[in-house]
Amino acid sequence: YLPIEDPQWNSNTEHGIPFYDIFNCPDHPPAGYPYHWNTVDVLTNWNPNDLSPPSHNRIHQGICRFNYDTEFHKALNYRNAEVPFILRDDPLLLPAVLRWNQDDYLSTILGDELHKTEYSTSNHLMFYRTKHITNLPDDWSPPMENIEMTFDEWMEKASVQPPPSKDDEHYYFRFNGMYNYSGKPSKGQNTWLYAELPHFNPTKESFYMVDPFQERGINCRFGMPGNIAETHFDGSRNFILLMGGERRYVLAHPKFCLNMELYPQSHPSGRHSRIDWGDPTEYTDLFKEGMVNEVILQA
Repeated sequence: YLPIEDPQWNSNTEHGIPFYDIFNCPDHPPAGYPYHWNTVDVLTNWNPNDLSPPSHNRIHQGICRFNYDTEFHKALNYRNAEVPFILRDDPLLLPAVLRWNQDDYLSTILGDELHKTEYSTSNHLMFYRTKHITNLPDDWSPPMENIEMTFDEWMEKASVQPPPSKDDEHYYFRFNGMYNYSGKPSKGQNTWLYAELPHFNPTKESFYMVDPFQERGINCRFGMPGNIAETHFDGSRNFILLMGGERRYVLAHPKFCLNMELYPQSHPSGRHSRIDWGDPTEYTDLFKEGMVNEVILQA
């Protein structure tokens, strides 16, 4: 994918953010980084319900991409500045990527064990939690269902051709790893993940472990074509490692939280957007004033 051609940005006239080449970024984040565009413009260019990218293959990417071998020092500067970026081809992670893409590798590890899987009758998999919610909205019903299935069962559904439409059933397979600090066999969860991905070992600081005391485990998510996880914010740092396939992320600066039309914390889907981003009829005036950028991760 190539960045969208934007004369306003290239001429340094939009939002006061100087132009930078996302494939050859400066050593430190430019003022105002990352560049962003009007939310509606981004979604009009590529509606979330469309599985195929726009014919011109251009997206609104304002996030810098760094190569591990030649630009790691830049990635470290951006990480320390607490801004988003992409780091490609970490040689210590690539072997795990190769293993996970071998036929039957994960199937053999996970076997017949049942894992939590989000199930929806559409392409929307809206998070919700009713625990600690004292008053549920009168018109509220769970937006999806949590079921259990094996990895092979999920793979069969995710591999269906042609891919499901936005109104068909969608599944989001997941499992988590929790580090075994005590060393006791009964402790920890899917601890094999830390052998596969040693960069996320929380017992010491590393590029990926900015603050080991804030570690919350390794969260593995397996999507299928068309899955939409509603826009939201998390209260902790996230490093996203793509092990295979392709994922699109639409990102916004926290200053645009109001424009995202988030449910309040008192709602079961608190901190998630109430707007269906694929349905322009739902866009409110406040939502239309928001700004975002996007990135496609591929492996």
